[in-house]
Amino acid sequence: MTVLVLQPPPREALQLRRLKVPGDRTIPGTQHITVFHFGKDVPKGMLDKILKSTYEVAEQVQPFLVSLRQISSLPRHPDKGTIPIVCPVEGSELQDLWKRLKKVYDRDKVEYNGKFPTYKPHTTLSYLGEDEEAPPDRPLPEPLSWDVSQLVLWGGDKENAILETTFPLGKKMATIQKVATRSLWRRLPSGALPWELE
Repeated sequence: MTVLVLQPPPREALQLRRLKVPGDRTIPGTQHITVFHFGKDVPKGMLDKILKSTYEVAEQVQPFLVSLRQISSLPRHPDKGTIPIVCPVEGSELQDLWKRLKKVYDRDKVEYNGKFPTYKPHTTLSYLGEDEEAPPDRPLPEPLSWDVSQLVLWGGDKENAILETTFPLGKKMATIQKVATRSLWRRLPSGALPWELE
C-alpha cells in the first residue's frame, strides 16, 4: 500500500505504545496519522504525480501543532468486523493541509481512496474483534502535542515500507528534499517501482 502520513516523534510514539487499551495492538514502529491513502500497486506514473503534487503543497505550508487528548473508537468495519481504538487528532491546521492536498490531487488527477467524504484524523492504537464492544471514550492520562514539520510517503506494506520519502514543510527545506529525491529516481530502472527491485 502507499500512504501519506504524519509520524509522531519518538517520545510521543513511545507514550502512545504505553497506553493501556483493549484489543490487538497495532504493529510496533508503525504509529502514524494517515493523511491520504493511495491504495496498493500504485503505478510509477501515478507515484510521480503523488510526489510532485505533495511537494507543491508542502512547500507552501509551515510547521504546525497537533494534539491528542482522548482515547475513542471508530464505527465497526463493515467488512472486517473490527472496531479501531483510536486517539482523535485535534488541530485546524491539519484539516487545512488535507483540504489543500485534496484540491491539488484532484487538479492533477492523483488517484486516492475517497471512501470517506470527511477527514477525521486519528492514530490507531488497537483493534477489537467481532465479538467485542467498544469501551466508553476516556481522556488520556496527559495530553500529547507535537509540532508537525514533515509529511512521509510510505510505499510497501506495514511491516516493510520499502519506499519512504519525506516532505519537509516550508519552501526552503522542501526544495532541498526535492533535489535529493530526484537524484534517487534517476538511479532507478525506467518504469520500475522501488519495491519491485531485488
